[in-house]
Amino acid sequence: LANLLFGLGRWGEAATHFERALALKPDWAEPHNSLAIILAQNGHLEQARQRFKRAIALRPDFAEAHNNLGSLFWTENRLDEAAAEYARAIALKPDYAEARANLGNVLARQGRLDEAAAECERAIAVRPDHGLAHKTLADVRLSEGKIDEAAASYERALASNPRWPDAHLGLATCYLTRGDYERGWAAHEWRLEVAGLAARPDLPRWRGESLVGRSLLLVAEQGLGDTIQFARYAREFRQRGARVVLAVQRLLVPLLSIQSLADELFTLGSESDWPRCDYYLPLLSAPAALGATRAIPGDVPYLLPDRELSEAWQRELAAIGGMKIGIAWQGSREYFSDPWRSVPLTEFASLAGLPGVQLVSLQKGFGSEQIATVDFAVIDLAERLDNATGPFMDTAAVIRNLDLVVTSNTAIAHLAGALAAPVSLALHFSPDWRWLQERDDSPWYPTMRIFRQTKFGQWGDVFARIAADVVHRLHEARAE
Repeated sequence: LANLLFGLGRWGEAATHFERALALKPDWAEPHNSLAIILAQNGHLEQARQRFKRAIALRPDFAEAHNNLGSLFWTENRLDEAAAEYARAIALKPDYAEARANLGNVLARQGRLDEAAAECERAIAVRPDHGLAHKTLADVRLSEGKIDEAAASYERALASNPRWPDAHLGLATCYLTRGDYERGWAAHEWRLEVAGLAARPDLPRWRGESLVGRSLLLVAEQGLGDTIQFARYAREFRQRGARVVLAVQRLLVPLLSIQSLADELFTLGSESDWPRCDYYLPLLSAPAALGATRAIPGDVPYLLPDRELSEAWQRELAAIGGMKIGIAWQGSREYFSDPWRSVPLTEFASLAGLPGVQLVSLQKGFGSEQIATVDFAVIDLAERLDNATGPFMDTAAVIRNLDLVVTSNTAIAHLAGALAAPVSLALHFSPDWRWLQERDDSPWYPTMRIFRQTKFGQWGDVFARIAADVVHRLHEARAE
């Protein structure tokens, strides 16, 4: 009866009957496993873990319980423990496609791409229609830069579940990386089903109606860098006659409040009092909504620093001799691929060793502690940047007074590009759709040059090329 109720999705009733079964037969492994699944689904992770372990203790060859415990560890981001449990399940049941697909998923997250692909292919050999195996294999191929193979695997994953948001979003990434904006922007709308907006206003979504004399609420939805990148579209809507209200993260309010992008700013986090507008639109939906299949509005700068702050920092930085290079290396730890995109500060040694170069840290918070561990000079402004003026305010002013910014793929890259500052982007091997493929320039930021990894996880060659570019810039400056 519990199994029947479980299958019908009536989990509360199922749990009651699993408990009654266990009261009659406490050493029955299967009900412990099923009850653990229900507990995990309801967020009772510690209780679920103990139930899974109890099931395994009662029946050590219980491959499904090992697999389920692995999935519990996965939800907690305990990847090594998850992989160990999946491997135990496979050892007990070599043709267990589900466990192999799950193990492939963990290995892919750990950056062990060859092993991940091998596990997914083994899962597919057992179950050719296994959606997760195809989707993870697609993720791996995308990380390897094999866009066509990735797209084919995403399509196979979608054959198993046509409304799978993650697979649609992966396919969108393939399209956008190729520069196929017509299909890419449309497919990118699936991102709203993956994570959704933090909050959605109770307003009609704009779908191409005339905006003359109307108001439009543009709602930021992802990271700070995304908001900086797409804030430019506020101008497009104003040119169509709209009064534009731009809803952004609190950290960006000081910087964006001094710009002329929108008519009004709204701070996300106070959604109980949304501004009254005729329409709303998620910010990253702007290109699709405007029908932007080709051209990207790449006019820069569309952000400017505060004039007084810029002049103050100009006076201070003028005392630093040589070529002043601002550097940022660490992104947010909350971003799942941060271990791949962020760069150890030690990699900047090749720049620090160049005659006539002075490194100026733009890093705030986590990552700044690395300055004390390197054996080269870095001017650390962390204690002074933005503390009194507001987030990004001093940082923007400093950037406009530097000769070059060298950064990993973080909000600083977008800020420097939006300010039209010369910027060198150290880009990890896994393609990011916004930087397209096999290009060293960006239609989003004309003053940016991209230096891509040629091998997954290896930064040495990237910084050797950046250093050579800096030497070239120095020679040009001296020639002038």
